[in-house]
Amino acid sequence: MKRARDGQARHRRATRSLEGDPSTVNARYRSIAAATAAASSAVLVVLATAQTPGARPPASPPAAARPAPPPAVATVGGTARISRDEFEARVREGLADYRQRLGADVPENLRPVVRRQILESLVRRELLVLEAARRGLQGSQAEGEALLRQSPFFNPGGRFDEARWAQARAANPQMIEQAVNDLRRQLGARMLNERLDREIAPREDEVRASATRALTRAGLDVLALRRADFSGAAPEPSEPEVVEAYRARAEEFRRPARAVLSVVALDAPEPPDPAAERARQRADSLVRALRAGGAWAAAADSFGARSGVVVTPDNFPGFWRGDARQSRAVFEADAGTVLAEPVRGATGWLVVRVDEVRPSGIAPLRDVAREVRARLRQEAREQLEERALRALFARVADSLRTTAVRLRYVALDTSRVRVPELPPAELERWYRGHLADYSSFDPATASIRARPFEEVRDDVRRRALAERRVRAARATLESIERAWRAGRRDAARERQATVLREVGPVVPGAPADTGLAGAAVGDSLALWGATPGVRTGAWARGGFVVHVHEVVANFVPSFEQARPMLRARHAAAVAAEEERGARALFDAAPARFARGDQVHFTRVLVPLREAADVPLTRDEVERYHRAHIDRYSAPEEVRARHILVSPDGEGPEADARARAEAESLLARVRAGEDFGALARQHTDDPATRDVGGDLGFFGRGAMLDAFERAVFALRPGEVSDVVRTEVGYHIIQLTEHRPAVAQPLATMWTNVGSDLAAEKADSLARRTADSLYRAVRTPAQLRAAARTLGLEVESFVHNVGERAATQDMRPVLERIESVAPGRLYPGVFSLRGMGTALAIVDSVTPARAPSWNEARARAIEAYRAGAGGRALEAKAAELDSLRRAGWSLDSLGALWGGLTTHTHAPGGSGLPGLGGGGQLDSLVAGSGERPGALAVGATSGWLRLDGGMALVRYRERIEPNATQLASRIESEREAIMNRRRWEFFEDLKKRFPVRILDAALRETSLPEPPRR
Repeated sequence: MKRARDGQARHRRATRSLEGDPSTVNARYRSIAAATAAASSAVLVVLATAQTPGARPPASPPAAARPAPPPAVATVGGTARISRDEFEARVREGLADYRQRLGADVPENLRPVVRRQILESLVRRELLVLEAARRGLQGSQAEGEALLRQSPFFNPGGRFDEARWAQARAANPQMIEQAVNDLRRQLGARMLNERLDREIAPREDEVRASATRALTRAGLDVLALRRADFSGAAPEPSEPEVVEAYRARAEEFRRPARAVLSVVALDAPEPPDPAAERARQRADSLVRALRAGGAWAAAADSFGARSGVVVTPDNFPGFWRGDARQSRAVFEADAGTVLAEPVRGATGWLVVRVDEVRPSGIAPLRDVAREVRARLRQEAREQLEERALRALFARVADSLRTTAVRLRYVALDTSRVRVPELPPAELERWYRGHLADYSSFDPATASIRARPFEEVRDDVRRRALAERRVRAARATLESIERAWRAGRRDAARERQATVLREVGPVVPGAPADTGLAGAAVGDSLALWGATPGVRTGAWARGGFVVHVHEVVANFVPSFEQARPMLRARHAAAVAAEEERGARALFDAAPARFARGDQVHFTRVLVPLREAADVPLTRDEVERYHRAHIDRYSAPEEVRARHILVSPDGEGPEADARARAEAESLLARVRAGEDFGALARQHTDDPATRDVGGDLGFFGRGAMLDAFERAVFALRPGEVSDVVRTEVGYHIIQLTEHRPAVAQPLATMWTNVGSDLAAEKADSLARRTADSLYRAVRTPAQLRAAARTLGLEVESFVHNVGERAATQDMRPVLERIESVAPGRLYPGVFSLRGMGTALAIVDSVTPARAPSWNEARARAIEAYRAGAGGRALEAKAAELDSLRRAGWSLDSLGALWGGLTTHTHAPGGSGLPGLGGGGQLDSLVAGSGERPGALAVGATSGWLRLDGGMALVRYRERIEPNATQLASRIESEREAIMNRRRWEFFEDLKKRFPVRILDAALRETSLPEPPRR
């Protein structure tokens, strides 16, 4: 990357040089010096002829026979001409200079701009001459003669020839005088240029202050309250409530030991390669240097480093090949310690620094505060809804009269159906019939390989028995259905059922009974209606048969039976209230909901190449694999078994019963009972009941979040506490653990090549788009280039102020809002998975007041946001009261997951997800001569930002180093002078009009230097 940036910088410097960039002293004088030489060239030819023995100057031709002046590419002030010959000579000189500097020709798409820049330098030369004459600036007679005397003609062999000078003055006094006067005018232009440099140069102290401000960074600690976290739908938990909930549930947050590492990787071949020993010696030397006080940052800059590598005693990353002793050393080290020896890695040696070690135990509040707060919020919402539903039931119970039914139902849990064991021959037949399920491609032999029967016997048995249970359950339910339809009972079959109940009255749509089967029966009744008869259905664990044998008219349901209807009515009432509030907001200020001006713009897309069309070399693929080894490692996996206890209904009572049962089962496991046997008897997970709760191997991301956190924190053989997830309460036992393992390139070649091709395709698209952007100067040119290149052109409409649907497009659309119609979007932008794009702003349509239907959704959103905003302000006030009571910012931050750190640069976009770049500038950077409002070490009041509110502590001021500052001062000085010089010459062009005669040069525009 560094080499690429250096190459791009060389390209820009060389391009500026060949374009005749007037920002450098040499370039400013080059045109004047060339004009000075040209001013004396004609007279020197005549003088050379006059000095030839016997020769005479040619007689002046008659006026009619005088040759026409050479073709010009431009005129300045109506009198000065820039000849085609001089212009083309300067272009050739610039192109040759570029080639000499970079060893390559100027890209074809840049040549029009280069030619236009060179013409601009010649135009400015003539403007300086004309303005100097207007101001009466010129060199003295003596200076003009002195400059002419320096001509090579009068200095043969490097020594001035007085006789030749005298002879020339005597033979051609008028010609000499003309040359001297021309040189005096050129000297006047030089004097004006030097005066201009002095006048436009900024004050050094101002440039230094501006550069220092631009480079200085502010290290901030932030306590953020994000608007999206505050709905206002239920009371926010207070901070003491968060602390109390954490203390009451502390055991739920027990975590294993954890360390955070920084790692420098040194590539090395495997022994017995001779280079392997040298690599080990280099790693040993680096360890000794770092332990002796060497700077880790220097080692990271030299070799590259990974930081923030989190490990636990049983879970190290895939690139770690250290032994058990070295793994233990990590957790025995003090923070900041470099391990005493290199650790073997996947591709060489690892030099390891231990940044943090946290012993096993209950996680600190900071680490789990967000989880605790989320639970309290959910509980508050559920309690609020419960109170609202009960109050509603009390008001409308009599109006809920409906038709109910009495029924008998039988439900069968397929996993509990008893079937005989399958003989080995039948298992083998089942295996052969499903062989495709146990086959995969073997890249080593380029063939399909089937796993042997013995290797997969357990899985074959499990699946074959499951199929047999399904068939047996279906036969049982069909037999019961036939008996009930015939008006009789099948006692033998009914005894095989998991559930057999007489229930009622049951309201269709409400749960017919406790448990999952009862809920499924109630849902089915809502579809069937309150009509007598026998019907069948399915539930999560099997099937059921229902016999509705009595219809009960005019029935008043219980609260639990009415809960679904109450929820629907409550939701409708809430929605109606929101709509009334939103309509009031709209009626008070309709213009508030106007979408703003509409920007119509055209997008030109440079698409990504197909991966197969991107050229790759083996060396590139190998380097990419090494650089992204984590991506191509077999992930960490665990094998576990669990017992699931699901609530048998809705509401706090059912949840409490499920938790109590889970706690009882956990006590039995810890008392020594067999985990697998308990799972077979009690788990509510039918998929794992028959195998004692065994889940097989799985990686991160495969399970629910709470389950995953718990299982990956266990050691093999350990049993978790009761874990709550969306489906119920779990008891988990970890049986095996497989750490992450790096996959060899041979087995991952296709994936690595595909990923690298995608990155290269993206880079190629961006480079093509960059070149196109530099080559075109007008929308018409971009449209023409798009047609020529066959690029996709599409029109869009954007409402000013409306947030983009994707994070990638937000800064693009914000910038498009500031582009004038008929202009190009400044630069290019990437579209993930599509390519790189350019844009043209076509037009802007003024805003108009919307109708209620147009604004309805936004008005409702604003009404809801009002409730969230009030909750946000109330929370800020609560935190302020705690600060006044003596709580520190760090203590408050711990209740919100810890303070976040942010490094702010002047002109930055602000805090992630919150914004406020301008407010942070005012706080820490100030503006002009006014310093920032916040001193280092101080904490701000609440900043009200787009995304929420924040308290900001100015932790440290990060000053630029001397090299950075010197470079920035030079670039700022150059930018200021470029702008002022441009303004000076633009004013001169009004006084001395410039006419570009060459059509191609006339159509090529130059960018205006940015204002400073």
